[in-house]
Amino acid sequence: MRDRARSTLVTVFAAGAMLIGALAFAQPPRGDGGRRLHMKDRSDHRLVEVLELTEDQQEAWRAAHQAHREAISSEIEQVRENRDALEEAIEAEDALRVGELTLEGRRLHEQVRASAEALRGELEGVLDAEQRERWEAFREARGHGHGPGFGRRGHRGPRGAHGAGGDA
Repeated sequence: MRDRARSTLVTVFAAGAMLIGALAFAQPPRGDGGRRLHMKDRSDHRLVEVLELTEDQQEAWRAAHQAHREAISSEIEQVRENRDALEEAIEAEDALRVGELTLEGRRLHEQVRASAEALRGELEGVLDAEQRERWEAFREARGHGHGPGFGRRGHRGPRGAHGAGGDA
């Protein structure tokens, strides 16, 4: 019986650790009033060029991203609070609480994911057919479409492996 409890505890801790890693990507919303698209500067310009977005389309994308950030701000805060509570529960070795928080984190993650999918649909609605094709190719090249490039880190080796110790 003791081995079973230990095995359950290890499983719950492992699931909690994976959730912490996944939730670590929940970043705070930008405080720039929505002037940028929800991407890095170079990607912004590159995407505008690749898609040949008109000024109206760029403004529609900015507005959609701003509305999305406002809509999910409470969920993102809940994700952060859940992640912090999960870390505390793991440190306290409270397996029941770790399990509860892991399930709650999963539910929150699904809410944020669903919101992101809704945003993607709204953004696609602004594009014409040719632009949608180019956007999908752009997303797949960057690993967002789960096509070529997805999971690229695994093909390059673990994070920090390049240059670590001077051998790589």
